[in-house]
Amino acid sequence: MARTLLVVPTAAGASLARTCLGVVRALDRQGVNVGFVKPVAQPRPDGGPDRSAALVAAITSLRPPDPVSTAQLEQQLGSGGLDVVLEKAVAIWQPVHDQYDVVVVEGLTPGPAKLYASGLNQALKETTATFDYKLSEGFLMRYEWRRDFSNQPSFLTSTQNVLSKEQNTATLGLIWWWGNKEGAW
Repeated sequence: MARTLLVVPTAAGASLARTCLGVVRALDRQGVNVGFVKPVAQPRPDGGPDRSAALVAAITSLRPPDPVSTAQLEQQLGSGGLDVVLEKAVAIWQPVHDQYDVVVVEGLTPGPAKLYASGLNQALKETTATFDYKLSEGFLMRYEWRRDFSNQPSFLTSTQNVLSKEQNTATLGLIWWWGNKEGAW
C-alpha cells in the first residue's frame, strides 16, 4: 500500500521545492521506491510556469506529471469549482501513487496574492473513499468513508463544548432509478 506525504509550508516564503527534493532524496537513499507530484502549480510573480516538477526531473530520474496550471486553478476556484480542482489533482496523483511506495506531494505556499493556497492545502489533505456496488439494474448501493483533518480543533464531538482536530464520516446510500436509462451515468 502506497503512502502519500503532503508537504505544506508553515510560513509564507518557505521553499517547498527544496524541502520536497530533500525528502525525495533522503527516502531514495534509504532504498524507498519514492515518487513526486506537484498537483497544482505555484503561482509565480512573473507569471511563469511552476518549476518544482522540472527541478525534480533535472536532479533525479523521476518524471513527475505536469501540475494543474495557475490559470486553470484560478479559473476553477473563481467559478466555485474546488471539487473540479481536487479531481484534477487526484487524476495527476493517482498514476504516480500506483507506481511508488511513497509519494511526496508538494502543496502551495501562501502569500498576499494567493489567499486560496492555505484552503487548497487543507482540502488536499482530506480523504474520501467511495465504493459502489450494483445490486441489480436500476439499483445501486454506495458506501462512502471520509476523513477530515485540521490543525485547529474545529469538528464537533459527542461531548458538549469539546472540539476535535479530525472527523470520520461514513455514509451508506441506496440509489434506485427507473426509466429508460441504462449503463453508466
